[in-house]
Amino acid sequence: MSFSDIMDPFPDDSSSPYSPDALNFPEGSSVERFSRVRVYAVGVQPGMKDWNYPQVFSPFWRLYSNRGPGWRLRIGEQLYPLNEGQLMLVPSHLLFHCENDAPADHCWIHADVAAEWRSSIALPLQLDAAPFQQELLSQLIHAHQQQQYLATYSYARALLSSVLSQLPLPELQALPPGIQELIVQMEEAPGSIPSLSEAAKGCGLSERQIRRIFQQRFHQSPREFLSGCRLRLAAQRLRSSHDSLEEIAEHCGYADRFHFSKAFRNATGCPPARYRQQGLS
Repeated sequence: MSFSDIMDPFPDDSSSPYSPDALNFPEGSSVERFSRVRVYAVGVQPGMKDWNYPQVFSPFWRLYSNRGPGWRLRIGEQLYPLNEGQLMLVPSHLLFHCENDAPADHCWIHADVAAEWRSSIALPLQLDAAPFQQELLSQLIHAHQQQQYLATYSYARALLSSVLSQLPLPELQALPPGIQELIVQMEEAPGSIPSLSEAAKGCGLSERQIRRIFQQRFHQSPREFLSGCRLRLAAQRLRSSHDSLEEIAEHCGYADRFHFSKAFRNATGCPPARYRQQGLS
């Protein structure tokens, strides 16, 4: 019996994506969920002069790169220099201040990651960029300057994924049936989420079981998780669409524009209309 006879589970199926000599990732596997790295925005600003933004609070993760000295984040009394040759990963829902003393070439990525990782990093991380990451960054900047949308997105996602692969993040374990579908619904259409009791029925679980799963996996209650999903989606639509505040409020599950504006301002310190106009890096 040959090696291929033992290893190849699809000997007659040339359309199968699986290889007998590889580490295969079947559809729906927990590893496949690494693809839940979502890039929302990429910015490149050569010779950027002013990066002094106080009290930045974002629902998105950020990856920064800089070519030039004198740039930093301030959190309380702690300074985090944005040094040349480094990549800085800033987790979401973190209040910080951007400061700079001199012009520099600046690149930023706004993104989101798998929900299980959102509580794993509490403060900015400064990482020395490996040669392959520096090459990815150069390709990203070139694609952005050429207005190549797909290439820019692909390089940004590859760069962010390479950074995440260096971190001691927990492995993504399979979720109970129904919970994964609920999470996707929360993240993509939070306005369609019924009460927790109705969501529990759809998952075939009790409310108590759902609360326990969310606390164990995401260190949040289902209500807190849903609130974050609404905030991230609202912020994304504010920047990437021309939808009215009323339309965004309805889509994201807020009772009306007033409740949306109040919740958004309480979370970010910035009214939705001003957040849409600012486009902070």
